[in-house]
Parts: sequence; structure tokens; C-alpha cells
Amino acid sequence: MSEANTEQNQSVSLTTSQVGLEERLAKLETPSKRRDKLCIIAEILRIVKEGVLKTQIMYRGNLSFEQLTDYLNFMLKKELLEIKQINGKDIYFATEKGIKILNNYREITELVGTDYIDILYSKDGKTFVRK
Repeated sequence: MSEANTEQNQSVSLTTSQVGLEERLAKLETPSKRRDKLCIIAEILRIVKEGVLKTQIMYRGNLSFEQLTDYLNFMLKKELLEIKQINGKDIYFATEKGIKILNNYREITELVGTDYIDILYSKDGKTFVRK
């Protein structure tokens, strides 16, 4: 293979590599319609902060019953949530550990930027706006 062909192949590889990098960077900046798992966990923690029923988490979090069950089981196992019996009903609350995770998530999203984050928190930490 001649030197000219070798240089041309390297140039094409570099250009292809650069295009791939540019596409990946563009995807990071492009808002996604899907929420990632961490975002869903943060939203559940926000919802249960004051204590709610399981169905309220499902509807307010826009989750299917199956998704909700999986997330609640995971979060209970990790001690991010607790269940209290109030008037014979299971009420879900965020634990101290869960509140700490929610606050850390909020800080990280503020540092990274909120262009592609599903949840924007107000300064009081209670209200949010969905994009």
C-alpha cells in the first residue's frame, strides 16, 4: 500500500471518529423523551416526601403498575422509602437517606445543566416543572 493511500485511510478514520464523537455529544445535549432510572427514582422520592398512597405514586409519576412495583421494591430494599400504616392504609414516605439522595440529585442536575433533565426544581425544593 502506498504512503498516499495510508494517509488517506487515516484521514478518513479520523473524520469518521470525529463525526461519531460529534453525534454522541449532540445526543447528550438533545432532550430525551424517556426518563432514565435515576430520574424516576428522584421523581418518586419527590412525590413521597410528604407521604402518599401507592396509587398516587403511580399516577403522579406516570408509571405502570409493574414499573411502580419494581421501583418501590428496589427503593425499599435500599432504604430510600419506608411504609407506615396510617388508618389501615400503607403510606409511603421518603427516608432520611432518600431525602439526601433527592437533594444530591437536584444539586447534580443544577451543576450539569437542566437542558436535558426532566425535572426542574424550584428553590423551595417542593415544586417542579416538567418540560
